[in-house]
Amino acid sequence: NVETNTGVFLSATDTGTDPFLMDTDEDAALDGFEVTNGANPVDDSNFPNSWLVRNAQSGSPLNSIADTRALFEGVGILVNETITRHSTINFRENSNGPFPNAEAFPLIGVQNGDTDDYAIKATGTLFINEPGTYTFGFNSDDGGGLYIDGNPVVVADVNRGSATSLGAVELSFGNHDMEFLYWERGGGAQAQLFVHNQLGDFTATVPDNAQVLNDYRLLETSVVDESDSDGDQLIDAWEISFFNNLDQGFDDDPDNDDLSNGEEQELGTKPNSADSDSDGLSDGVETNTGSFVSATDTGTDPTKADSDGDDLSDGVETATGVFISSANTGTDPNNADSDGDAASDGNEVNAGTNPNDSNESPSDPIILGTGTLALLGGDLTDPENDGDPESNLNYNATFNSSEEAGFAGGEFAFNVFDNNVGGGNEKWCCGGEGGNFPTEPIWVSAAFEQAYQLTHFTISSGNDSPERDPRVWEIQGSNDGFIWETIFRQDDPNQSIWGTERDQVIRFNAGTHFATPDSYSEIRFICFATGLTGGARYQLAELEFFGEEGGNQLEITNISYDVLNDEISLTWLSRENKTYSLFFSQDLLSFDADIDDSIPADAGETTTFTFENPIPGGRKIFFKVYENEG
Repeated sequence: NVETNTGVFLSATDTGTDPFLMDTDEDAALDGFEVTNGANPVDDSNFPNSWLVRNAQSGSPLNSIADTRALFEGVGILVNETITRHSTINFRENSNGPFPNAEAFPLIGVQNGDTDDYAIKATGTLFINEPGTYTFGFNSDDGGGLYIDGNPVVVADVNRGSATSLGAVELSFGNHDMEFLYWERGGGAQAQLFVHNQLGDFTATVPDNAQVLNDYRLLETSVVDESDSDGDQLIDAWEISFFNNLDQGFDDDPDNDDLSNGEEQELGTKPNSADSDSDGLSDGVETNTGSFVSATDTGTDPTKADSDGDDLSDGVETATGVFISSANTGTDPNNADSDGDAASDGNEVNAGTNPNDSNESPSDPIILGTGTLALLGGDLTDPENDGDPESNLNYNATFNSSEEAGFAGGEFAFNVFDNNVGGGNEKWCCGGEGGNFPTEPIWVSAAFEQAYQLTHFTISSGNDSPERDPRVWEIQGSNDGFIWETIFRQDDPNQSIWGTERDQVIRFNAGTHFATPDSYSEIRFICFATGLTGGARYQLAELEFFGEEGGNQLEITNISYDVLNDEISLTWLSRENKTYSLFFSQDLLSFDADIDDSIPADAGETTTFTFENPIPGGRKIFFKVYENEG
């Protein structure tokens, strides 16, 4: 009686829908579901805020998240697609061994193990009624990822055998947009997505790519009812979640953290806990401005225990500039690298170096993470991150290699500069043309229009056998393409720097991991040995080179500061009849501000230059001196 077939929706008692069709507007949401959830059942552009699940097969190979997105955005070759809608999606708890079984995972539904280049994109809303840190696990063959509120949470941007990736995220009360992507290249589809709330007990180990996870929480995706039946400006679901009643006042402060219930509802903090993120700081002092002012105005995020992502709790980063202990680091809780030496504060504390002193940096290479997201980006070969590897366009360098020159089309050499870490066309493999190591080493180079002094670089392992990883290799520089000077050398014939870690990105810094080099117009990677001696013996996923343009950086032998006149004097090794450029930086990462670019050399072997402090009142400043060419 309510389905009047007029094509116009008026109310729940006059829906305008066709009584002979379950889904009148063919938007993959049943008419009854749309009416119940406040959507128009005769308008295919209007549907409930629910989960949309798209299953598709591609007519071209799927090797990455970018390929998968392109497929669903109409750029890839879509062979067929099915679309379904769900009011809720359950992430199953771990009741069937280490991982939920495939049948219990409704995002994927029936697994299609016989279909290659198969993809899923699921989007929806996750309602969190208990703020905290949630760890999501993604077990798959091949790749994909989970994104919450537009940010990556757990990503495996690589074709791989069955393996698990984990990602932790702090979620506040309320709705969060979610997107799940999965692709299967070939060999049988398999994927599970699971979640754990770290407020409970949690253990995880990683033996040979097998992940053992315990004590999962069941989460239900839905849209929170934001009704306020008692008119106190507090959402009923919010009051029930934290207090199990509707008796709270908007201006009350039951946890005595100097934030009212209304403020806590807005911020996403817990009104029944003075320290919502358990970082040792009261919610009231975490002002979320991003700038530390004092112990009562820390600028940190009250919903994140580690606001700057440096693996140190906000509460231990006291911003005094003085390191006392791991419980009082003196670092800035809003700056992951307080002393600007390119090593994160947490990395330095773990390594036993002072995170407030740029002259102290960890001697071990810096592990940035795994996959494409761990790359720094914006390197010398592609400063704008707009390189097109398919066409070899928009790069700031000309590439060359000992073999397999080219991008894409196969596991070719130039893929190490494509800004991606993964399998297939995102790596270089396998070096079958050049004979045996070490008499015929494998190399790839990037030539620039001007000389650069290498300040740091990243290098990433491949996705398959660790035996193919470079073990004896160098970073070299040249100004003529014939004579090569060693900038960095790694020499361990028994093990690579990555061990068994796949798709891992590691950073090396000049001045810490290798001596500050001269400037070169061409930089190359050259491999002399892997764990194999013949055949398909080699792989490398990615290289990033970073440096400063100009002449050779010189050694500063003395620095002094005149407090009364606010003047600085620098002395450096020099040569007569030469001129020098002096640059400064506040973060040790970018020296793009110059003080003087034509300082004449003093007589003798040193030059002293005095100048006004370019940052009056600044806490720290760094200098570099270059000898000008000519």
